Amino acid sequence: MNNLNQKILATFSHSPKKKMINNTPMTNLIYSIVPTDLNYDINYASFVKRLKLLKCKKAFIFNIIPYGKPSVSLLNDTHVSYLPITYENPYYFLETIPMKDFFKENYIESILLGKVEKFNGEPMIRNSLFIFNTIPLPFLIATFKLNKIILTSGSNTRRGLLSPVHLKMGQFITCIEGMDRNTVFDKYSNYLNLATQPIFDHSVIETASGITDIGNFFIILEQYFKIKLGVDQNAKIFDWDLRKERNIEDRILNFEEFMKFYHETIKKQ
Repeated sequence: MNNLNQKILATFSHSPKKKMINNTPMTNLIYSIVPTDLNYDINYASFVKRLKLLKCKKAFIFNIIPYGKPSVSLLNDTHVSYLPITYENPYYFLETIPMKDFFKENYIESILLGKVEKFNGEPMIRNSLFIFNTIPLPFLIATFKLNKIILTSGSNTRRGLLSPVHLKMGQFITCIEGMDRNTVFDKYSNYLNLATQPIFDHSVIETASGITDIGNFFIILEQYFKIKLGVDQNAKIFDWDLRKERNIEDRILNFEEFMKFYHETIKKQ
């Protein structure tokens, strides 16, 4: 299931509970995910129309890729920057960002933990959708953990109660797809093992323990992704047409294999 033809849509919310891992305090985020494949494309024009119909004042889409060049675009060109954000003047943006830049400490904290004056002091995380491309859950577990963030699925005692994080994901999916498609039903069945895999995986977290140079970790992780994609190590742009030209569904990403590659690369440096 951990292949390169994978895309994970995620929303997060803060949990009041703190986690302690090896005597280190960890921020706890509750997640809601929709696993799909790279052929899942978003029609952003229709997406914006539905956001407006649902009177969404602001939405932030973060498109995380294994490597490449970052870019930012405003999804609604009618937004007037010098006026307050309102239902009549909404603000929706899309940011494509490489994994190593997304997980930089100051950047990820600003999105997941920070508040923005422009948005009336509300945390960005409340209005954010995260799209992880070709990055399986074990890699997300480890990279969040390296930033002292633990992802969990929420309270077992309130599992039957609709939570804000699941509601937000449902609202985003409705705006992306409308009401007629059955992607969630289909993907839940097709990716059942992925969707139910415990994201708070102690074995994976322990595997990533002891890494002190996070910058070097992501440089080596980028090398690993390029090897698996079969592209040149000097490539600067992630070529999305690879999924059409090559059978990347069979190219398996394994975190334990990556950690062996990581330690071998460290020894050579």
